[in-house]
Amino acid sequence: MFCIADYDQIKINGQSDLDNFTRLEMNLYPCKNETSPECIHDEQRFKEYLGPLDFMLYYNHARFELEQYDQPILKESILKNIQVVDKPNFIHSELQENVLEDDSKWLSNGFADEDSFTTFNIGVQQPSAYTRYPHEYKITGMEIMFSFDVI
Repeated sequence: MFCIADYDQIKINGQSDLDNFTRLEMNLYPCKNETSPECIHDEQRFKEYLGPLDFMLYYNHARFELEQYDQPILKESILKNIQVVDKPNFIHSELQENVLEDDSKWLSNGFADEDSFTTFNIGVQQPSAYTRYPHEYKITGMEIMFSFDVI
């Protein structure tokens, strides 16, 4: 486990609104304090100091299972291990609310059964443009796009 003692190393950027989503971005940056003796100013030494980064994410998730007619929404808890590559990167993910409507009954009264469920999709690591160590350098980051129904 790696503990971050310098609060300047992790930043949560503000929200930005898009048409269908609100975005939250969390990033891990190297220390930028030029005078601090704790900061490592050499990129290679810094990577050796960090060692391999390993994220463990635990989340609840639901998905639509087409072949399960009587219980089409499968709910599951997921433990995901992400080993971060040693180049600047970020992970794109989405948290969205879904609604399943079913009006295929023997006798339809004009109403549909609705089930709502939340889905969390985590993408793969993407290269970051922040590669100039230490001032414009992103160790890793995760952006989460929230559908407006979730907020």
